[in-house]
Amino acid sequence: MGKYEVFDDKGILTERNANNPDNFDARICCFGSFQVYNNIDTYPLKWRTSKSKEMFAYFFQNRNKHVYKWKICQALWPEMEDDKVNVHLHTTIYKMKKTLSLANIKVNVKYINGYYIMNLPHYYSDIEEFEKILDSGIEITEDNIQGYKSVVDIYTDNYMEENNYIWSLSTKEIYLRKFTELCLSLIKFYVKRGFYNDAINLNKKLLKSIPLDENAHEILLDLYARKQDRTSFVNHYNHLRTLLKNELDIEPNESITSLYLMIINEKINA
Repeated sequence: MGKYEVFDDKGILTERNANNPDNFDARICCFGSFQVYNNIDTYPLKWRTSKSKEMFAYFFQNRNKHVYKWKICQALWPEMEDDKVNVHLHTTIYKMKKTLSLANIKVNVKYINGYYIMNLPHYYSDIEEFEKILDSGIEITEDNIQGYKSVVDIYTDNYMEENNYIWSLSTKEIYLRKFTELCLSLIKFYVKRGFYNDAINLNKKLLKSIPLDENAHEILLDLYARKQDRTSFVNHYNHLRTLLKNELDIEPNESITSLYLMIINEKINA
């Protein structure tokens, strides 16, 4: 799997060798598509069934937590009758554990008084790497900016975006909010130093995750105005107007419209 980067307790980015079996048993990726790798192969695990993969994704989202048995059943088989879903639950857990065992990934799944709990002894995950630096409260500086940029790179897409797991939507919103806050902080950092191209590129990535967010669009328009890039400004405004009309049947808000009118009348002092 090559190498990957992680943050130490001081927010300093360090490199680890992903092929070293002493590092972890599994590498788990949740941004974009949920995928699991062992410490040898460069390709993700092949699951016996899509449900066994979803089961592990659900357990991983709730790792180290006691989860009520019927809550799991409701999440994975919401329309199935109780007498049938119990069999599916046990069969799917067996297939999940079998796939992980064949990949030499250690996993502990226990059933206690109607509750399941799963924990992994040794693993790496993109979401925990993402959280580690954000939850540290370390201020963005010239010294650690590369680390924060790496965190942005970790966020390849929204949480389990490609899997369409209904039960993951609330967690998806949590990570999207954290990603949005990080991007906005980095954009302010760039603007303060006059790094407009870096700010624009990051804003474009943010818009891929929140395409209908007018605040993010307004920030991008403001960046074009600061660069005195009238062509890009007008092109993006037209794109935004078409997008909002097609998706929400609305016009850009008053603030954006005022900014647009200032630009086309060349009254803005960018």
